[in-house]
Amino acid sequence: MIHSLRLLAAGLTIMFLPLQPHAAAAERFPTIAVGTITVGEDDFRELFGSGTKSDSLSLRLFEEYALKLAAAAEAGAELHQADRSADAIVARQMAVMDAESLALDSLAANDTITSRQLFDMCRDSLRWDAPRFKGEIVMAMTQEQADSATAMLRAMTSTDHYERRAELMRRLGKSVRLVKLLVGRGANRWADHAVWGDPLPSPTVAEPWTAAMTVEGRILEQPEEPSDVADRLEMINRSRLKRLYIERLRSRYEIRYND
Repeated sequence: MIHSLRLLAAGLTIMFLPLQPHAAAAERFPTIAVGTITVGEDDFRELFGSGTKSDSLSLRLFEEYALKLAAAAEAGAELHQADRSADAIVARQMAVMDAESLALDSLAANDTITSRQLFDMCRDSLRWDAPRFKGEIVMAMTQEQADSATAMLRAMTSTDHYERRAELMRRLGKSVRLVKLLVGRGANRWADHAVWGDPLPSPTVAEPWTAAMTVEGRILEQPEEPSDVADRLEMINRSRLKRLYIERLRSRYEIRYND
């Protein structure tokens, strides 16, 4: 339960908006009223745990939690704030997450920023700490099969990886495997051999290959397009949408403090 609460707290946005002077300066624990919701010290302890101090940062997160509770209540969720049972706490968490998820989906559907624009905006934060190989390698049971497969693949007109892999299996069966990779040295032992010239790995039952070759590809010093860092871009975009969600909640609701 504590783990779930802390995950929820971690999902709240942290540092992209200015602190409320009132929250930062409060010496006694404030109650916060947002819409039909009022939260206080008991709710704070429920969210963060009994050992968390009410400093500027935690109060900031707590304020955002109150905004999200107000949005969940407005959407029709039964929050039962006075109930501190485990079931009620989980129900409140789920109500907040459901309301936020629907809001983020709506924001994403109407978003005008493309992945390329986001990539260009965040390029510095997306830099790799080491070069990576981007391309295809073929692994085979014998060197002769690896040579044949590589020649066959390089002669194909199709650039679609899945079409190429299907055609390779149709012609040579399971004795060869084609994989598309974007990896740094040390992340894939067959790529380490085929790309960087490391010793050939010992075959295993799961990977019975005795040969590995690069079909096509190159070593990139840094990502060159959005697909090279798709997962990280998704995380950045999700954080951006969460910040936008909080900004919209702030514009919708008045936040009232009572010490």
